[in-house]
Amino acid sequence: MAHWELWIVHLLLSVGMITGYIVYAGYGWQLVSGRYQAQWTARLSQNAIRLVLPLMNLVVVVLMMIAKVSHATSPRFFDNVAFVILVAALLDDHLKISDYLLRVLMLLGFFGQQLIIGHETVLSIWLNIAALVVGLGLVRVFQPVMRRHYSLHLLLILGAWAIFWLPQSNVRAEALLRSLLTLLAMMTSIFFFWRDWERRHRDQQRLEKRATIDDLTQTLSFSQFREDLMVAADTVSTQSQLTMLAMVDIDYFKAVNDDFGHLAGDRMLQEVAAILKSQAASQSFPATVYRTGGEEFSLLMTVTHQDEATALVQDCWQRIRERRFQFQQSQLRLSISAGVTQLRPDDRAIDDAIKRSDDSLYLSKRRGRDTVTIDGQSLATVDHQTLMNVYDYYSQPVVELATGETKANELQIQLFDQQVGYWQQVLVFPTISEVLLEMAQATIDKLPGDVILSLSDEQFLDPRLADALIQFANAQYPKRLVIQVKQLGKTDAFKAQLRRYRSQHIWLLSMPWLDVLTSPRRAMLRRALPEVNVVKFDLQKLRDQYPQRNDVIQFIHEWQQLTTEAGVRLMLSGIDSVNDEQFAKQLAINYVQGNFYAQPELPRL
Repeated sequence: MAHWELWIVHLLLSVGMITGYIVYAGYGWQLVSGRYQAQWTARLSQNAIRLVLPLMNLVVVVLMMIAKVSHATSPRFFDNVAFVILVAALLDDHLKISDYLLRVLMLLGFFGQQLIIGHETVLSIWLNIAALVVGLGLVRVFQPVMRRHYSLHLLLILGAWAIFWLPQSNVRAEALLRSLLTLLAMMTSIFFFWRDWERRHRDQQRLEKRATIDDLTQTLSFSQFREDLMVAADTVSTQSQLTMLAMVDIDYFKAVNDDFGHLAGDRMLQEVAAILKSQAASQSFPATVYRTGGEEFSLLMTVTHQDEATALVQDCWQRIRERRFQFQQSQLRLSISAGVTQLRPDDRAIDDAIKRSDDSLYLSKRRGRDTVTIDGQSLATVDHQTLMNVYDYYSQPVVELATGETKANELQIQLFDQQVGYWQQVLVFPTISEVLLEMAQATIDKLPGDVILSLSDEQFLDPRLADALIQFANAQYPKRLVIQVKQLGKTDAFKAQLRRYRSQHIWLLSMPWLDVLTSPRRAMLRRALPEVNVVKFDLQKLRDQYPQRNDVIQFIHEWQQLTTEAGVRLMLSGIDSVNDEQFAKQLAINYVQGNFYAQPELPRL
């Protein structure tokens, strides 16, 4: 019974020793196979490490044999530990044939000396060695799957045990059984350790991939972008090549999501990313693509000349512009805007380069999109030199000051000034007349009160537009259409058109020159006033014209007298604060308008 109690102690020691050894040996082999990289491994030859690791196994086996001689009472304890170390080494993954043969030679040497010590006949020794060689050949064939199947682990250790222990006639049956159980326990421990190792490795890979790879586009992630950019910034002053950064944004991407849904948006992102990655991979210099925002990508390029990076970005721009993206039954066309910069040695942080690239990207947006800008200089990437003008419209209410009721809504037009980068109001919309009518039709049912529409002189005199507006006005009764023009009647044709509109119950709103009361046109003004329904002045422009408050009041009083005599209403725009409203109330103005009552919200470009 004492032998079994001692065996249990040996069993626990064996399992503990082999598990601990496999942890260190396995970690070392993972470094060689490339799964885990440490900085110090970059300074060592992998071939040298491949040689050192199996030699470490040999050193441990030799130490086991020395301990076996020193502790003759427990020889099989040391034999089994050494035996399992050599057998388990055959199952290291990513073994080259040279690695495997080296392990086979060590195992054959260990088996051979054990068989000779066991006083076997020469014939039986060679028969066992032959069986061992055949078994080792089978292990090599099935080695890729043996680590993952417990049954194959058991089959391997049973075969090795049969070849190693059974031929030894000087070992009793009880000792053979204990050796078999010990080997099974150690190999079971190794198997479950490896299985847990593989599971943790897969989990770590998934986490690393999630951190470094964007799931949707399969490009590198924003966190990886910043990490790679920091590495590039650290070496930019020491390398002879240039590091270029490009930020790319898909134009009007929100419209794709709004019109076709987010599935279409996701598809477009994937296809744009595929184009960027394909073009980057085809270059002779390193170029990496990252997804750094919703519809924004970044490229990091190491080039000899800046022109190489410029050519790559332009090539990406051209291919995306020419591509017809298919989604369900629809064909979509996309374009990109890009901002490019070079990393500089004097950059204090990577955010300096990011800001320069982002500023250039914003300039591409301001200049009409579909453009590539390099450090503030936009390339002639479009077929025409003058980029399209960007307009938007919104409604601004006209309030009856006495009651606070909204009496009308003026459709106001804003033009995005590409040179200064902000929106400016325009009095008339320089576009085709059909668009004006569509604006009025789309708005009149959604807003309270009448609708005011601004026309240029040419549009005002256009007989076809007049017919369409009159037809529209009659269909909308009792709501009224109010046409806003810059000046009162100047020509006979202008006066005739005024009378035609008024006869069809369309109101006219005029914005006279501010100096008309002090000019020789005063007499003409008196005759023309009855042709309109409302006269409007802008309070802010009045203040610019007449810096003194009393002069503004005198001007408005004179106009109130004129409009009262002609039966015309007076309207004051530019009311932007509560003080402006109080000023208008003191002057008994009929109608007011301004940002104080409704602040326009326009898209940001």
